[in-house]
Amino acid sequence: MPSNAERAPLPQPGDVAARRHPAFVALVALYAAAMLGWGVLRDHHFGSGVDLGAYHSVFWNLAHRGTPYNGVERVHQWSNHLELGLAWLGIPYRIVATPIWLLAAQALAVAGAAFPIEALARRLTHDRLIASLAALAMLLTPQLVLADLADFHAATLCVLPVAILAWGLEIDSPRAVFLSALAAISLREQMGLLLFAAGVAWVIRHGARRIFPAALLALGGLAFFFIAVKWAIPAFGSGQSFRYMAQYNRLGGTADGVLATAASGPLAFLEMAFQGDRKVFAIELASGSLPLLFLSLRSIRRAAWPLLLVAPLLAVQLYSDDPAKWSIHTHYGAPLVPLFAAAAVLALGFLPAKGDARIIAVAGWLSLVMMHDAKALPSPFGPGSAIDRGFSKSPRGLALHQAIDAVPKAASISAQDDVVPHVASRVDVHAFPDGEETDEYILLDRDGAARRPGGVQAVDEASARLRGSRDFTVVVDAAGVLLVKRAGSR
Repeated sequence: MPSNAERAPLPQPGDVAARRHPAFVALVALYAAAMLGWGVLRDHHFGSGVDLGAYHSVFWNLAHRGTPYNGVERVHQWSNHLELGLAWLGIPYRIVATPIWLLAAQALAVAGAAFPIEALARRLTHDRLIASLAALAMLLTPQLVLADLADFHAATLCVLPVAILAWGLEIDSPRAVFLSALAAISLREQMGLLLFAAGVAWVIRHGARRIFPAALLALGGLAFFFIAVKWAIPAFGSGQSFRYMAQYNRLGGTADGVLATAASGPLAFLEMAFQGDRKVFAIELASGSLPLLFLSLRSIRRAAWPLLLVAPLLAVQLYSDDPAKWSIHTHYGAPLVPLFAAAAVLALGFLPAKGDARIIAVAGWLSLVMMHDAKALPSPFGPGSAIDRGFSKSPRGLALHQAIDAVPKAASISAQDDVVPHVASRVDVHAFPDGEETDEYILLDRDGAARRPGGVQAVDEASARLRGSRDFTVVVDAAGVLLVKRAGSR
């Protein structure tokens, strides 16, 4: 059982510091509005990618056809990931089919994660300014900002339930723990591994009296993960194995193969997680909280237990063959950020309550994060960015909208990835060159391709081929935008 000294004192109802800072809600709302505005404007300027288009297709099909079909990838979405917790998005899509719903849900989920972290810091320090700064440091962590700006992904939404889970474990609230656990696994199957670690951390933090609910949480999470990966997800994919296991070929390429590889050489298996650029990924994830994370290691029970929850999710990323999995410029690491923040906040308990040590530590955390932001975040200015003043009335902008309006809603279309989100409210929409041989329309955007390595040459070659083909009629050909219609199409 943890001693009284290992439990942070609860704020008293009359304590001014027990109340949230009056500016905190406004700051979080401003953050959410900024992230949403950035995402919406970037999409308006054709700066989004195929991932937003794929999810737009999923929820358009869910709302209008009753199935979460991913038209871009030509699969049932739950054969990619078991995302039952996103089904409610079909409701607003029945009202207006727009990806703004997706971007809004993501911005609110990320911003909402600040509240459990702020509450955790306020409970520990009794200082609402310190608590507000700690939550702001988490929100501005580059991995979280970059994930919020990376189109839309269910993994990014996991940030909110993971933050609530960390808070629930610290205050020893079974209700908060189990509700956040259900929300987390409803969004992504690997959250089951997180719950296994959470069960272990629960016992470490609060002692043997929590063995039963902790065991229920841990075993339930582990069972959910294996059922989802081995049976549920393959069932939605016509019996095919979980396709993302192919990203773990060096470990065996299947769940059974991973276990066999780990058992055959544990030390070699561990070493594989730190090969190449993988070793710097965790440091970039932790960002400015790293000094406090080292301080948290003074006691696993009091402060470092959130790092136990980090371990399985970080392993999922580090063992992948796909470099995107271990880059802060993608969304995959987002659920880890509130866990690092929770450990950093709990480490403040080791600093003197009197004096300026805690405020200096949090100010340093925030300063390091902002310096990292200056290096890692993209500019909001420029082509395809939030601020692209010349786009709307430019020849390219007009040509793109003319081309999109010319494609019938019932037609099939193959489009370049920056265009896919704008044509995804159709049953058949594919990311070019997929669909070139079958779709009724093909839409290419030369300037959009210029933002991707080798994109211009590929578009130029495809455009020349399509213009000279007898199978197609040119509908729009202006400002680098080409729309062709297959002969015989409606």
